[in-house]
Amino acid sequence: MLGIAKGAGGYQSPAPPTDVAVSITPQDFNVASSNGSYTTPFFKSSVSNGVGPFTYAWTFDDGEVMSPSSDKTRLVVSGYNTIVQGVLRLTVTDTGDSNKTATASTSVFISFENFNL
Repeated sequence: MLGIAKGAGGYQSPAPPTDVAVSITPQDFNVASSNGSYTTPFFKSSVSNGVGPFTYAWTFDDGEVMSPSSDKTRLVVSGYNTIVQGVLRLTVTDTGDSNKTATASTSVFISFENFNL
């Protein structure tokens, strides 16, 4: 039988998976900027499974995370004639299911170039 189990009340569908899973879009982010500071577009999370409510914790190796406890975030980075790179990490906690956690990450590369040389 395909995915159906016999229980006390007859045939029943198996319980849906409850382990929380998360992903981030975009997967990789690369940009060149000439003004010495840059605010990225939103990085968005996608949570599947679990029962919620969910909490969000964003961190970045080399810059400021805006809205670190939201389901989406932006980065604010700066530096003239430098390269800012790192890993943006997200940890999602399923507070409705015994505080199970899931993590995802994406790489970020921002080159601050002086185009006036």
